[in-house]
Amino acid sequence: IIPLQIRKECRLIPVESNTFSESLNPVFNSSDSLQIDHIAIALKTGSEVGVERVPIQLLTFLQDIKNIILIGDEHGYTIGPNVVHDVVSGLYEDLDIKSAIKARMVFEDPENFNMTDYPEFEIMKDITGWQRDAHKNLPAFKLLYEKFPKARWYLMIDDDTYVYFDTLLARLDEFDWSYPLYLGNKNVFRGCDGVKEFGDGPNFAHGGSGIIISQEAIKQLVKPTQFNECIARYRDCWAGDVRTSLCLRDSGIFLETLEGVQNKPITYNEVWDKPCDNPTTFHRLNSSNIQQLFSKTPYKSATNADVFNGIVKPKIPEGSLLFRDFLQDIDWPDSHPYHSIKLTKKGSEEQSQDHAEKNTEVREIVVKSNLDFAEYCKNICRFEEKKKCITWVWDGKSCWLKDGFGGEMVALSAGSMFSRNPRIRRILFFITVAFICAVGLFVISSSFRYNVSCPKNLLPIQTPNIQINASLSNGDSKPLSTQSNRGDLDAEEEEISISTDAEKLALPIFSKLKHVAFALKTGQKVAVDRVPIQLITFLRDVENLLIIGDEPGVQIGAHVMHDVYTNLYEDPEIKEAIKKRIEYENNSTHIKPDKSHLKHEIRLTRRLVPAEIIPDTASTGWKRDAHKNLPAFKLLHDRFPEARWYFMIDDDTFAYLDTLIYRLATFNWNQPLYLGVPNVFRGCDGVKKFGEGPHFAHGGSGIILSRGAIKKLVQPTHLNKCIARYRQCFAGDVRTALCLRDADILVTKLPGIHGTAPVKEQLWSNPCDTPITWHHLPVQQIQQLQTAQEEKIFERLRDQRQEAEDTDPKLNHLSKRRLPFVSILSDRYLVEDDLTTEADVFHKVIAPQLPRNDPILQEFVDDVDWPKSQSFRSIRLVDTNLEDQQDGSKLRRGILMNYGFAESCRNICRDEEHERCVTWVWDGAICWLKRGMGGKMIQKEPGSGFASGVFAKRFLCKR
Repeated sequence: IIPLQIRKECRLIPVESNTFSESLNPVFNSSDSLQIDHIAIALKTGSEVGVERVPIQLLTFLQDIKNIILIGDEHGYTIGPNVVHDVVSGLYEDLDIKSAIKARMVFEDPENFNMTDYPEFEIMKDITGWQRDAHKNLPAFKLLYEKFPKARWYLMIDDDTYVYFDTLLARLDEFDWSYPLYLGNKNVFRGCDGVKEFGDGPNFAHGGSGIIISQEAIKQLVKPTQFNECIARYRDCWAGDVRTSLCLRDSGIFLETLEGVQNKPITYNEVWDKPCDNPTTFHRLNSSNIQQLFSKTPYKSATNADVFNGIVKPKIPEGSLLFRDFLQDIDWPDSHPYHSIKLTKKGSEEQSQDHAEKNTEVREIVVKSNLDFAEYCKNICRFEEKKKCITWVWDGKSCWLKDGFGGEMVALSAGSMFSRNPRIRRILFFITVAFICAVGLFVISSSFRYNVSCPKNLLPIQTPNIQINASLSNGDSKPLSTQSNRGDLDAEEEEISISTDAEKLALPIFSKLKHVAFALKTGQKVAVDRVPIQLITFLRDVENLLIIGDEPGVQIGAHVMHDVYTNLYEDPEIKEAIKKRIEYENNSTHIKPDKSHLKHEIRLTRRLVPAEIIPDTASTGWKRDAHKNLPAFKLLHDRFPEARWYFMIDDDTFAYLDTLIYRLATFNWNQPLYLGVPNVFRGCDGVKKFGEGPHFAHGGSGIILSRGAIKKLVQPTHLNKCIARYRQCFAGDVRTALCLRDADILVTKLPGIHGTAPVKEQLWSNPCDTPITWHHLPVQQIQQLQTAQEEKIFERLRDQRQEAEDTDPKLNHLSKRRLPFVSILSDRYLVEDDLTTEADVFHKVIAPQLPRNDPILQEFVDDVDWPKSQSFRSIRLVDTNLEDQQDGSKLRRGILMNYGFAESCRNICRDEEHERCVTWVWDGAICWLKRGMGGKMIQKEPGSGFASGVFAKRFLCKR
């Protein structure tokens, strides 16, 4: 019998060394000591939530992990550069599994099962993500083993879990991975395998917080016969982690608890015991929780005290009972006591023999009331047990001393102990050598004592410092190429003639990106939810990047958010400029601007549609945003003074960087250029009517400044005057336009910058138009746009695989990949055929999400008009025989002929103009033929005579 827990110090059987072949499995380290690349990780997510949850994990504790796969329930989607492996959709189509299910059904009901009427077992598309999740665990472990057969341990977690990997390594190093071991957080179940009562079945490891299986255990789990039998036998079990436990049980492998794997969120009303214990995982976390664990605690190994003081403590509401060291009629029963003392009144006849026999300390004290007992209990915790006691509880008979706190409160006399030592208030977050737990909770006249010194023989883990991109952590930036008066992005290279010939446009992308500095504008309340998907998609290869925000001390992954708002008006020079501006504005000869139109704000060139993220203009974040643009451009220039272009976007924007580079190559960066999509405004600088003021480049969708322009903008005297003069203007992009106007720089339209998201209702006029940005995007659509771009590039590389391998050795490794990675953008050359077109966006992003009966996908629809798209040809159709009809049949024949007119119009578009006609509209008199499609669809009254149709598949770019 193999013991359930085999520790290194008591191995029963010698273990042979395991040497990995670098050629066969290069990601694994052959060192005998357990390292992070000895662990293979399956991150389990779902199509409904994956793009929202997973990016922050990839940017934080998973940033350095090589051996990882994403597990999902829908085919053909990615998260950043990572393919999500669908282990659900075709699971029950596997012939071996089908046979196993048939055999199982015969075993379960041999009398009533008819082999000819075998019901197909499939996963319905309309069930919830949680229900589909039950089918993932077993096939996910099989796939994980197939991908990483030389791993020593296999870890599965959910997309709302955080892992302290150094703690995990230290705990796993106590076990022998060559034995069949199954580790995790112990739980009980009912409702599967005939188990009716909790505890009757085997314990199972809670899946979301982490299931860990050794190499030998997973080998037994995924044996074909055993695996297929498990899929069949437990196909109706409601939870995937329970199925895993039952399947391992069938192989004689039972759960062993792994300390620190926690199925709980991080809240102040949880039980916080043992401040020096090291958590291994936390579960049920949102993106903000995961970021905080990464940035506010030692991110690879932390204590409970680190987590509490770094994350929980700042969130405890004022007035919480944890503020007090004496509370009457309150108990904290969930935290476990380490000592109890029986208190009796001195001179009383109460016997204490029973308590003495139970090893309970007994004390006789002088008291006048029951509250004196509670006060005495508090003082024991406060003075006698000051190195250990955190919470005390007097229950009317005994004084209970605890080294934890929190949990559910009940009515008794209790209190959480606060220390009055002011030195305890110093929070020691990152002291590695001394292993001092973080201290201090709330301070009124004292501070909480969750601060005991931890013994030095805990987990031998060092606390690494968070590594931040050097360009963000200091003022230095990589030197860029020397200046040139030419307009292309690389002055040192041979001058390039912009042409539609793809072979003449071989511009190396990565070398071009370094000449553009990027500012990503966000806010503290939304940054962690929005920015991660941008960082792992189109911004992944960008080095010259600053994240601009409105509060200090915020991170997204390892990226610092630079606060340009908080102390903006504390700058002495800006203060002086504001003072002078106020004096000027108060001058009786100065005409004060009329602010009555502020409520109208900006008029966009395109109306926002419901599918977009619509900004909340009443929110604090939106109002703060107005103050960011000007100081953000100054900071961007200070950090990257040798950049040639400066590009600012919002946190709900997607940018095609190759298209951006392609377009900028036609401009001279030494000239003062201000590029974007022009808009009009009123309510700033005395402008009362739209169009009276200068046009401004819409900020969210993208503002682009050349080096020549930004030098004029950030000249100290000029910039300070702008900040002072336009400090009450409602929009930061308008302030930028006004400040540039004062420097004699006006906006130039750059086609392709869109102030809206790509939606069906927009006007799809030219299939060959190449967008630069889309704005107001949810995170899911940012990922969809990135995936569509990569698929287009990869399709071209695949079609020209042999040619690419012969001409550019860098592309050899791409030809064998099923899907591209974001790094393709830096590994390839800029080719015009790779630029994403509006046709690509429509067919790869918009059309797949539309119902099949959507009018924009129909060749013939009655009573529908598409008035916005422009026609290239109109034809009047006349019924020459209509006048010869009798009055009684004239109306009827007119209706019939009208339908014939519509058919004729469709046929003209389909046959005569098949090279260019995409949309046709019959309005009852004229047949309109159009190259584009979309725009606002108008539903006409039945019998209106209108008909239309769209040949959407013709909306293609044919260069």
